[in-house]
Amino acid sequence: MEIIKRQDAINKLVDDDIDSIVKGHYDNDDSYAGSLLEYGHKGYADYTNEELSSELCERFDPFKVIDD
Repeated sequence: MEIIKRQDAINKLVDDDIDSIVKGHYDNDDSYAGSLLEYGHKGYADYTNEELSSELCERFDPFKVIDD
């Protein structure tokens, strides 16, 4: 399991979200962006380290998030 600092984890998730939104737009599928705008999003800065780790694990490999 890789260790990642909290701000780096947040940046990685934000970058992945932006990539998903841009790719969806180019593919004429704005459902991901629409869902975020319609239902909202609890900003990653408000996630606990455990929630960040879980989100990273779902998208990438297992990470342990530590405070900066």
